[in-house]
Amino acid sequence: MINVKKISFIFKLSIFFSVMISQQSHAETLTPYKITKDGWYIYKEELSCVAYADFGETTIRISDRVDQDKLFFSIVNTNWGVLANDIGKSETMILMFPEIKKGLAAPSMIIRNTDKRYGYIVADFSKEKFISYISSQDKMIIKISDHQEKIISKLILRGSAIGLMNLEQCTDEFFNKD
Repeated sequence: MINVKKISFIFKLSIFFSVMISQQSHAETLTPYKITKDGWYIYKEELSCVAYADFGETTIRISDRVDQDKLFFSIVNTNWGVLANDIGKSETMILMFPEIKKGLAAPSMIIRNTDKRYGYIVADFSKEKFISYISSQDKMIIKISDHQEKIISKLILRGSAIGLMNLEQCTDEFFNKD
């Protein structure tokens, strides 16, 4: 039996994420709003402010979409070419914060970004919890679950509190027009 709700959800995600990926390449040509000493790059894009940080072969991107009241999180890696045949596939992403014994889980989709690296994007994490957790510690374990969980990355998030503070400042300055 066809699950129409799931197909509709995946279709909407696919369209949205293709727009997000095209905007990602646009940010890389802009002048940064801020660059932190720990390597977080904050940009103002057309629809949001975004934060990028590289951790070796892994890059994370966080976009604060005020118009949708969502925080988008993506992670790509040079060595994840094995995902090439699964672009658009939906899996659950789990972010674990071991120092505070907290975690977040949400549907994710497999993507290929503009520099041809593969990874995952998520749009349904609680913004408040995500910012609180990632700002309060420097360790994050990322798991992906389709039918069985597997750890895909363990990151030391140097300077995440400052990076996200600058992301919020950018968002407040350009997008929170109360």
